Amino acid sequence: MNMPGIKDAPERTARKIVMDCADCDCCRPIMDESCLFFPELYRLYDKEVETGQNVSATELRQLVEKCNYCALCPCPNIRADIIRAKTRFIERDGLKFGVRTVEDVERIGQLCGALPRLSNRVLCSDLAGGMIKEALGIHRDRKLPEFPTESFPAWARKKGLNVKPNTTAGRKVAYFAGCTANYIFPEVARATVEVLRHNGIDVYCPDHRCCGMASFLEGDRKLTMEDEARVGG
Repeated sequence: MNMPGIKDAPERTARKIVMDCADCDCCRPIMDESCLFFPELYRLYDKEVETGQNVSATELRQLVEKCNYCALCPCPNIRADIIRAKTRFIERDGLKFGVRTVEDVERIGQLCGALPRLSNRVLCSDLAGGMIKEALGIHRDRKLPEFPTESFPAWARKKGLNVKPNTTAGRKVAYFAGCTANYIFPEVARATVEVLRHNGIDVYCPDHRCCGMASFLEGDRKLTMEDEARVGG
């Protein structure tokens, strides 16, 4: 396959992944149902072998986009190469509008959570909701989660969980809920707190920012590092 001359071209990294995995082949039987990435990798490789037509640059980018970094595959170096290829594709070619809009889960949760009833009504509307979904690259029939009337951080503050316990005795934890639990599925975070407290564990929910995982998985290094800086600060 003729690759661009630049040493760090994302196609080179993606092509290396294909050849490394095809040479090993151990994930062909074990990742055939639980993963979107490996079945497509082997399909592309088999097609190349059968037809003699090299996997295209477009197919390579679409391939790495199928990985959600679930970490079920046995080779950490392959996962690292996939993220590296994604990042280089984004740095060179940019990110799709829809992905760039929805990857900042914390921002969306805070904005839509400010007026949850209005947000849910708009998103459920066939006209307005359908237009928004199409603009973001989401199928019109895709049912989106509803934004709750109360976020987990708001609930935690009401319960006094944002205040660090003064006592040094007993068992205690600091609980950092993710952005989806904070702003979209707060019942999951509340249930976690309730289970911990039921077992005699004091829970402290300190203020924190997005960890950057969502943008990291999309290869958006810039936003990821911004999130990491905010967390570190």
